[in-house]
Amino acid sequence: MKDRPFNVVKEAMRSGSGNASPSFVSNLLGVQESGEDTSIDDELIKSISGIIYVGGIDTVDIVVQFFFIAMILHPNVQKAAQKELERVIGSNTFPTFKDRPNLPYINALCKEVLRWHPVTPVGIPHLLKHDDVIGGYFIPKGTLVMGSTWSLLHSEAVYGSDVNVFNPERFLKEGVKDPDFAFGYGRRICPGRDMADSMLFILFASVLHTFDIKPHGTTLPNLDELIPGTFS
Repeated sequence: MKDRPFNVVKEAMRSGSGNASPSFVSNLLGVQESGEDTSIDDELIKSISGIIYVGGIDTVDIVVQFFFIAMILHPNVQKAAQKELERVIGSNTFPTFKDRPNLPYINALCKEVLRWHPVTPVGIPHLLKHDDVIGGYFIPKGTLVMGSTWSLLHSEAVYGSDVNVFNPERFLKEGVKDPDFAFGYGRRICPGRDMADSMLFILFASVLHTFDIKPHGTTLPNLDELIPGTFS
């Protein structure tokens, strides 16, 4: 995960074969070779690129799976999204990031996928460095605290009484809180959240603009068969 991809890129750059595609690793190796930043060494590049891979490969993949499940279970939502894309983009080109401000329904759909079934329903453990009192409860130093992401993103006070229903239109209303808790909380919130958000937007928009998503046969996905865990 760290060494082999790195070595492939480095060897391609060293050979001058032109096989080193532009990437995070090739960019940093270029900076290292130029001497612009002497703090960049091979181990740093390998570690950072490995963390980016690990931090996004499971989580983004799971969100994409739930996107397809939601589109299969809610064809009316899929059609509404496709109509917006057809109206804004037309039929002769693909969506781009420049189109995003003009695609409110697609943006709402992205938010609803994150809210409807959060990838990490109990979040990542946090450790108290000092004694604290929250809501009248004393929590001693060294306590592990698990945030209930599922509860936060299924709060009827915040998202309405239909929290278990997949409904992107809730995010078209004024004052509805974005599902930021899907990426964690506080200082330890996912540092790759902006990258993930951009990836999900362009993927969802491109797929919906190109394909109709339908079940294989007559069997629909059954959410009751999901297995709970750190990643769900």
